Amino acid sequence: MSRILNIFRKESIANRQMKNYILYAIGEIVLIVLGILIALQISNWNDEKKEEKLAKEMLSEIETAIGGDLAEMDNFLYSQKNVLQCQQIFDQWLSSDSAFPDSLSRYLQRIFIATEYSVNSSGYETLKQEGLHRIKNDSLRNAIANLYEVKYPTFLKFIDIYERFLEGLIVHNQDHFNELSYISPTMRPRSDRALQTDEVYQYNLKTLINFNQLLMFQAGQTRKDIEATQELF
Repeated sequence: MSRILNIFRKESIANRQMKNYILYAIGEIVLIVLGILIALQISNWNDEKKEEKLAKEMLSEIETAIGGDLAEMDNFLYSQKNVLQCQQIFDQWLSSDSAFPDSLSRYLQRIFIATEYSVNSSGYETLKQEGLHRIKNDSLRNAIANLYEVKYPTFLKFIDIYERFLEGLIVHNQDHFNELSYISPTMRPRSDRALQTDEVYQYNLKTLINFNQLLMFQAGQTRKDIEATQELF
């Protein structure tokens, strides 16, 4: 009887030890799994922080670039308005029978100067390479993409067309002027009457003036688009 009890006791101890071992092994597995999950969560959290930091840096660069574009647009509008005024003054004389006044030479300096506007798109190009999805704000993301992909290219096309009209007018200058000067007010027509009766020249000048007005309107619209995008930051 005592021997049987000893056997039961040993089996009970063995079963209890096995149960404790299994529970310990399960506990170890749970701890390992939890450790892995926590490590993954920390890694994902770190990746998200890096993503957020990168997005903020790119947005900051784009915001600075847009601010510079806005300032340059203001300079463009101021300069082009001055050019337009000079063109209109010259056109008024061209439509008259008056002799060429010396004071008109200083206006001619401005008429034939090419217009310039450059877009700082380095920040946006970086964003495209990294992925536009990094910007979580849908309105801001769409506004930035629309500004760089549609609004800026459209405005630059207007400038390109204006430059073509300007070149078309400059080609005819050699037929009527003693020189083409951008610094000194020394430009004078060889013959006032010949210039005033040149219908092709007058047509080209009026076309240039008309398109310059359209260009300035487009510049104003683009400026509004820049401001609207800037307000979303």
